Amino acid sequence: MEQQTKSFVGANFYLDLSLGVGYSKKKQIIQFIKDQKGVIDFSCSNKTNYFITTVENIDDSNNYKTLSAIKHGAHVVEELFIFDCLDKNEIQDFTTYRHIVGTNTISNKKISSSFTTTPTTSTAPKLSTYTFTPSSLTSTTATKPLLSNTTTTTTSSIFSSSSLFSSNYKYTPPPPISFNVKPIPTYTPTIAPTFSYTSLLKPVVPISSPVLSSPTIVQPKTSTTIQPKVSKSLSTKEAEEDIASFFAFDLFDDDEDDQEEQESFGGSLDEYQDDEESMSDSFDIFDLFNDDSESTITPTITTLPTTNNKPSQPQPSTTTTTKSNSESQKRKDLLELKKSSRLELLNQKENQKKQLLEQKRVEKELKLLALNAEKEKRIEIERERRKKVLETVKSKVTFVSSNTSSFSSPSFFTLDKQDKDKSGYENNVYLKQVKEEKKRKQKEAKELESLQKAQEKEQRKQAYLDGVEREKQQQELEKQKALEAFLVRKAKREAKALLGEKPVVVEKPDEDLRKIFVGGIDFKDIQENKKLRPKEKLAIQKKRLDSLVKYMNNFGRVQKRNVFENHFFITFEDISSAAKAKSYFENIEHRKIVSTSIKSQLVLLKLNELIAPNHKFYVKIVKSQAQAEKKEVQKERQVQAKIEQDKVDEEIKWESQFDDWDVAK
Repeated sequence: MEQQTKSFVGANFYLDLSLGVGYSKKKQIIQFIKDQKGVIDFSCSNKTNYFITTVENIDDSNNYKTLSAIKHGAHVVEELFIFDCLDKNEIQDFTTYRHIVGTNTISNKKISSSFTTTPTTSTAPKLSTYTFTPSSLTSTTATKPLLSNTTTTTTSSIFSSSSLFSSNYKYTPPPPISFNVKPIPTYTPTIAPTFSYTSLLKPVVPISSPVLSSPTIVQPKTSTTIQPKVSKSLSTKEAEEDIASFFAFDLFDDDEDDQEEQESFGGSLDEYQDDEESMSDSFDIFDLFNDDSESTITPTITTLPTTNNKPSQPQPSTTTTTKSNSESQKRKDLLELKKSSRLELLNQKENQKKQLLEQKRVEKELKLLALNAEKEKRIEIERERRKKVLETVKSKVTFVSSNTSSFSSPSFFTLDKQDKDKSGYENNVYLKQVKEEKKRKQKEAKELESLQKAQEKEQRKQAYLDGVEREKQQQELEKQKALEAFLVRKAKREAKALLGEKPVVVEKPDEDLRKIFVGGIDFKDIQENKKLRPKEKLAIQKKRLDSLVKYMNNFGRVQKRNVFENHFFITFEDISSAAKAKSYFENIEHRKIVSTSIKSQLVLLKLNELIAPNHKFYVKIVKSQAQAEKKEVQKERQVQAKIEQDKVDEEIKWESQFDDWDVAK
């Protein structure tokens, strides 16, 4: 339980802090919750786990945010909880700050309707049922250490609808609440006085009590006698722990438990009404376990009867009632003390803020006063400086006017009041003279300006005329240069014409007379060789052709070679080389000699002997001599016709070259 109340992981928070909390403080709170892996909600919903607000909002019965949080099952927690967490930088136990149903300003009807329509989720551990016999109690109270040694019968839930509770217990709703103490639900036993009765011990045990965390399950119809330990009176810290556990107890479960309670106890919550006596009865049993005196308790766990009769409830004694009232008063005092301490803490923080604001205001006022004083000082210094400047200017004007004026009367601006009154006429005369002098100077300036403009205009006109003259001279020079260039070109053309006709270029004889054809090369031995791959066969065929082509260089200079798949053409530069090659290869012996020589070279070079050709090839000239001579005659005629046409074109060009004489003139 301690881990659940001190963990923000996955919890949703809806904040409604007081107006005195500043922006930076809110930012720190939100950052603290996010650092603890919590989530901030912007409105209250079913996902909201904690509604953190002020005590005033909790006390206000018409505060819709508080009522909405109660309806959605959120824990209503004071804002002091999150302030303490932030100040201590540690998550506190929220159960000591939690409010269950508000204060007495909320009506019973409104609280009942809120909790019957929307259940809240209880984080408290499941309780156990204790059974005692009234006759076995030797004292009216028992101490806390006794609770850890008593035998308990564990039930699944306070509001479970088991057969054990359905026939013997009925649920008593909260009485008309006096908010001096927190209300708790009570189970009223309906057994005879001779039987044992049960009561809830949750309000008197803290949340971390070992009694609730590890109860002992005992079979019915057994009884044990336990001797209690001696305990002293409760200290203030223990009382505060009791109150914290008292606040931490969740009064209501979810809707399914409400329906089971109504079905098992035979009625709805609206049918049950209680008074102050039922509350006092519940506190009577509470007081039995918190007395300062030593006592001996013999708890007896018995089987609950299954009859539907409702025996009378055992009446508490007068001593028990008195002690319960005193304990209740103590709780009230502690609650008031705690509330007042929290209010004092808030007031102290507000006072500190007010003091800081007042201090800042005073500092600001002092700063403004200092700035104003400095400003006044600067203004005074500037005023003195201007006075000195004016005095200096007046003295200089008086000196200049007294020494440079050619009139008998002094300057009007340097005269005193009496002098100004006496010399009014002279001053008017002087002012007229000044105006006339000014007009005369302005007239002279205008005449001088007009004269300067006329001179500038004349200069621009003369510059334009000079430019036109220079341009004409430049054109004459260019024309003279063009004439000289024309005469030079004419002389060159005349000298070129005297050279006569061009010599006829002697061309080489017809190509067909110089071209031989080599064919009939046999590749049968290469194709029949099964050891060679197709690519190797093609490579050897190509090398055989190349060997014959290279051998043709022995008959003269070769101009062109055209090699094909199984034959080739060789074009020599002259006809004699072609005729020599043809006559040599006509003899079969010569062809055998060529084949043998190529094979011997391959042996020396350690190459494949299949490259060497056999003697089964032939050589011939492409065209005969008669055909070549006929073609030669035709070519000579074409050349002669071209020479004559060139002469005609040259004469036309010679005549047209003199057409640019008009341009040169």
